[in-house]
Amino acid sequence: MIRLATEQDILWLIEQMLIVKSTTAWKDVPGAYHADTLRPFLLNQLRAADSVCYVWDDPVDAFCGVTYGRMHVPPHLPYVFEWGWAGPPKHAVACWRACTHWATRRGAVLACRSVSQPGVSIRETLTWERL
Repeated sequence: MIRLATEQDILWLIEQMLIVKSTTAWKDVPGAYHADTLRPFLLNQLRAADSVCYVWDDPVDAFCGVTYGRMHVPPHLPYVFEWGWAGPPKHAVACWRACTHWATRRGAVLACRSVSQPGVSIRETLTWERL
């Protein structure tokens, strides 16, 4: 079951984002995101009209959050960009699909998400897909 994230989910979202961080080289980057910066960021994203975050509920074990925007270069295509996702793959992908459906209803034609690669180098693969 998928539902919109609420402010009551923020502590859990922070925990999940920090777990992802701890498995990548981001853990060694000074000034990289931490709980004190994630809380206001997540509050802003949950309140913003151009962002959405879905969680897998029952139990809560996955999430995906995205922000809608337009490319800076012509033809300024509308897109959605993932700013966080975690959880068991089946549930996380279901949340991603809910986010892309939300974006499509707003006119997005492209979607981008990053896949962090565990290890010692900071490497994230950006995956674009046509909606």
